[in-house]
Amino acid sequence: MGDPAYELILAALLHKYPGMSFDALYSRVSAIPMQRSKPQNQIQLARALNLRFTPSYLAFEKVNRDPTTQLPLSDAVDVFCTTSSTCRLVTHCYSIGRSEKFRAEQGDVPKEGMVYLWYGAWGVYRPVLIEKVSSVEESEDDDGVYIRSRFRGRKVHDAAQVELFASVRELAAKYPIYEPTTVFDFTQSDGFLYPSPVLNNQFRWVQREGGYSLDYNAVLGPVQDRASRVVWPFTSIVATAEAISIGYWEALEYQHNGIAASRWREPNPQTARSFLEENEASYCRYERALLDFHSSLHAARSCMTNVEFLRYRLSGSIQGVLEESSL
Repeated sequence: MGDPAYELILAALLHKYPGMSFDALYSRVSAIPMQRSKPQNQIQLARALNLRFTPSYLAFEKVNRDPTTQLPLSDAVDVFCTTSSTCRLVTHCYSIGRSEKFRAEQGDVPKEGMVYLWYGAWGVYRPVLIEKVSSVEESEDDDGVYIRSRFRGRKVHDAAQVELFASVRELAAKYPIYEPTTVFDFTQSDGFLYPSPVLNNQFRWVQREGGYSLDYNAVLGPVQDRASRVVWPFTSIVATAEAISIGYWEALEYQHNGIAASRWREPNPQTARSFLEENEASYCRYERALLDFHSSLHAARSCMTNVEFLRYRLSGSIQGVLEESSL
């Protein structure tokens, strides 16, 4: 049927308030009293929309590299992904250690001149600048491919300095390169909300004259996971939007990763959908979403034309499809 889920907050807001500007969307996201799966600043929201980097920012990323290791000279580590609204800018100062011999049983195939992330003592990854590769062996079993290698290299040490900023605005005031409009291309006309290769065609958005809305051609289409099941139906977006409108945050906090909840936790005694039955207006919108979603799927599977689809909706035949869908 479709339950509300915290992963669908952005999709639900774009459905509930179509045509919102980026700033308006950020204000609505910020007003939600939840920390999990929610952008904490404007740059994280732009990342959640998967906006492209601007040519000027890509040029900065290219030159912001140590000439010996090609590692970044500075890194705004909390800006792009974190659960905090604060930002840390890390300025790196690299030095190269003495030449040593290394053995590795994981990671990429080592090559001379590259910086290799070596899984060293105490379970810590250390960057190693490879000087010479002695041997590389690949083997495969039921768990995958293993790469065993031996090489000589030098550990890369980092005497980093950290600056703390209360917000992206404060960070950009000192380092303008991190101004959101400098980092991202806000003229992008369409995109998707989530980077997953399974979901990126389901939660697509369009932008017209600065306003963002869901692309319903994608949302109402059949998207399946590896188990050949619809991942998140349109009804889940509607249920999430209603939960946000009512302020029923428990329904969102309860939810899972959206793909197969029954495999990870027991059903909630009070179902996450029960709040809809207590609000007549919300329940009517949810029922309409059921009709739209399943009639759209049936029409797509039956290869209906637009005229046939309209006749089908007006004929009342959809009721049989809803009953067959085990709703």
